[in-house]
Amino acid sequence: MPAGSLARSPGARTEGGEAVSRYEFDLILGGLDIEAAATSLDAFEDRVDDFTFASHGGVVRAAVERSAATLGEAIRSAIADAESIPGVRVVRVEPEEHVSQSEMAARLGRSRQSVSQLVSGARGPGGFPPPALQSGHVALWRWTEVSEWAMATGLIAAGREARAYAVIRAVNALLEARHAVGALDEEERASLADLVA
Repeated sequence: MPAGSLARSPGARTEGGEAVSRYEFDLILGGLDIEAAATSLDAFEDRVDDFTFASHGGVVRAAVERSAATLGEAIRSAIADAESIPGVRVVRVEPEEHVSQSEMAARLGRSRQSVSQLVSGARGPGGFPPPALQSGHVALWRWTEVSEWAMATGLIAAGREARAYAVIRAVNALLEARHAVGALDEEERASLADLVA
C-alpha cells in the first residue's frame, strides 16, 4: 500500500454474525532487522497471513490487510500481533497524520496551487487550520484538522475517511505516550496514570 493512503474495502461481510470490513494500513516497526529475523518472521507469517514486511532506508514497515468490525480493532489486533515478535515495538501507524501542502492536495483531489490559496485565505471561505509544525518555510498540518475544516466548509463530503484519520491520530498519540512513559520510573508513571483515563 502506498505511504499516505488508507484503504477500507467497500462493503462489509459477516464473520461469526458480526459485520466486518477489510482495512489496509502500515505499521512502522522498531527493534526489527528483517535479515537477522528471517526465521522468526517466517514463523510469524505462518500464523499471521495479513502482514507484508519491507525495509527501506532503515525504516521497517509492515503493510497490513486486516478484517475487523472497526478500524480501531484492526489496528489494535495488528499491533498486538506485531509486538508478539521478540524485540519488536510498533512506533506508529500510517498513513501519517502530519501532511504537507502537496499531500493535502493529493488527499483533497486539488492542485498544490489551489491548496496554497486555501491555506493563505486567497481562495475559499477562510479559517484554514494553522500548521501543527513549522520550521522555516516547511509547514505540516494535522490531516484530521484539515479534513474537518474541508467537510465543514463543503469542500469534501463528510465520511468515514475523516473518522479513520482521527482513529490513527489517537493510536499514534497513545504509541508516542507509551514510549515516553517507558522512560519514567514506577512512581512517576503511577502519578500520571489518570491522564489517560
